[in-house]
Amino acid sequence: MQNGRQCGLLKRLISTLNFRWLSVLIILECAGLAGLSTFSAGDQLATFTGFPPATSWAYQLQNIDIQALERTDHDVLVIDYSADGGEDSEFTASDIARLKTKPDGQRRTVLAYLSIGEAEDYRFYWKKEWAVTPPTWLGELDPEWPGNYTVRYWSAGWQSLILGKSDGYLHKILAANFDGVYLDRVDGFLAWQDHVEDAEGLMKGFVRRLAADARKEQPGFLIVQQNAENLLAEHAYRDLIDAVAKEDLIYGLEGDAVRNHPESISEAIFFLNDMRNQGKPVFVVEYGLNGRQQSCAKSEITELGYIALFAERALADIPGNVGSVDIAGCAKRSGVSDDGRQNVIEKAFSKFSSNRSGAGKAIP
Repeated sequence: MQNGRQCGLLKRLISTLNFRWLSVLIILECAGLAGLSTFSAGDQLATFTGFPPATSWAYQLQNIDIQALERTDHDVLVIDYSADGGEDSEFTASDIARLKTKPDGQRRTVLAYLSIGEAEDYRFYWKKEWAVTPPTWLGELDPEWPGNYTVRYWSAGWQSLILGKSDGYLHKILAANFDGVYLDRVDGFLAWQDHVEDAEGLMKGFVRRLAADARKEQPGFLIVQQNAENLLAEHAYRDLIDAVAKEDLIYGLEGDAVRNHPESISEAIFFLNDMRNQGKPVFVVEYGLNGRQQSCAKSEITELGYIALFAERALADIPGNVGSVDIAGCAKRSGVSDDGRQNVIEKAFSKFSSNRSGAGKAIP
């Protein structure tokens, strides 16, 4: 744990001084100090009381049935703010209050899904005329998700749709009394890195503004980020986030049920452990796995100190529980391997070099 404290001090130093060249040295140092990535109950984690205790979660964005969800025993629920994604079927504060109590009487955390890095053409804010005359902040169609479009998320026009005081998306979520938001497409900055100066910093700024606005109206409002775990390397930004969720940690980057390359797994773990080591929850969702893959992956994810969920990618059903399995027949356990550390280091140098050479990029 002495190594962990050293790494934390180094990261705090860089977040204070903001020396880009020093960030490379710190990533090098922390990669060497990372040690084992597995988690044991004896680990002395930093005290964190923001997110309520949780050992299970569910994630459903379609076919949402409040009564059915009310009967589940999950500690955390992530749902859309509306039954069908539209304004006419928004859930009420009464609906969300029902979900906050589990069948055994214990409190449950209920989060609203919110995409901030892409626009969706079935949302209340979408206008039909945009097909002919799109707003300046609207980008290209996402080929993997029909009806979803990249956005210039730093634009005042887009941010006003999300953060507007009377009719913004966040306002609707707060009015329904959700416990927090589950932010998707935070990794939307990746689409703009070659075109915009400091695309990553612009996304962090957007999340900071969203968190400030929400917590001003509802103190203690939870901010959960899905993916984009590399942003969590910055200590000040990590302090803003109450929990992180990761899709496709073990499987799925090259197709459902296809195990990811060890370097991809260990690189993600490298950043996710920053949250885990502060006592903040790390939620993981894997898609399209068979029963044995689910059982093995659950053992692997639990060993890392994360909270596992298995679902279909459409997120149209309430996920069931996964049984135990003899791990002797499962794949080799995940960790922050030497190759994974080297991959993180190489990317850090690459980013440092591009930051220096791309200083003249304009914001479109």
